[in-house]
Amino acid sequence: MVGVLFGYFVIAKYLLVFLGPFYVATGTTPYVDAASFYYIVFLIIGATGISFTSPVFVYSLIRLRVLEADIFSKNRVIIWFVIWVITGLFLTPDGGPLLDLVIFIPIVTMVEIAVALGRRSVRGQPPRVKKGGIVCPSCGSALPRPMLFCERCGKSIA
Repeated sequence: MVGVLFGYFVIAKYLLVFLGPFYVATGTTPYVDAASFYYIVFLIIGATGISFTSPVFVYSLIRLRVLEADIFSKNRVIIWFVIWVITGLFLTPDGGPLLDLVIFIPIVTMVEIAVALGRRSVRGQPPRVKKGGIVCPSCGSALPRPMLFCERCGKSIA
């Protein structure tokens, strides 16, 4: 719901303002029929609403132990770049860097909060067991037998 409200009050508000230079550059009249206008507005609001739910999926995948929180921490720059590209291609009506930042910063902030909450939610749970034995929750190395501390990184297993 927050994403839909953000899309309506922030993104859609500036839709025609950012399309103004396009009309001047192409020499066309700023005439947009109502159906096309509503289509673009609802498309942007819907895409913003959907994109603001991505942190929920990130948290759920970490909580269910499908993905590790360290994947997001180690590949932070790559993930931020992917978010920047997605926001630039699909969520902004003008394609300019200013509106990209307006969407990029809240989404990245929410993803980072989701990763931190996901990391915190799996802390204290019993370690995962693989075929070969227990897996260290800190470094991910397989341990041949149950022990209190990891042989590789020295951190506590429990």
